[in-house]
Amino acid sequence: MAYTGYPSLGWYAWMLYLQEHRKGLPHLATMEAVEPDPSPWRQVNPDPVPWIVQNAVSFLVSAVTVKDVAVNVPSETARKEMISGADAAIAAFLDDYCGTPPRLIPWPWPGPPPWVTQIASALSLVANTFQEGVLRDGILAIAGQMMQRVAGRLTAD
Repeated sequence: MAYTGYPSLGWYAWMLYLQEHRKGLPHLATMEAVEPDPSPWRQVNPDPVPWIVQNAVSFLVSAVTVKDVAVNVPSETARKEMISGADAAIAAFLDDYCGTPPRLIPWPWPGPPPWVTQIASALSLVANTFQEGVLRDGILAIAGQMMQRVAGRLTAD
């Protein structure tokens, strides 16, 4: 037998070794490529719509923060514009994500979309990490508005 530079383990043993240490080689039984999971976040959070919840919570907390900061702005007109802009952004968000159809993200089935309660729950979680004050109360008020819309939609269906 000629020396190839590799120990004499046999073809099958080498394939097993390479499958353990190199990704992307075909599986022996099915000859399908072994690829890593394209969604590694599923191992940590199996929630199918985490990006909606994360982005929604950060947007709503930012809007409430703008309202909180606006209280300390010395200019009356700037304060009113900041507060009205934040209120308009919150209202538009609530209409798009948990309002009556047509919504930004369509939900054709009866009842509320599942992400509304997830967003409200995440808002409550975030709000309860803050001390009592305007920011905490504002975030909890938005979570309450979302749940109120869900309850209204359930009674309407």
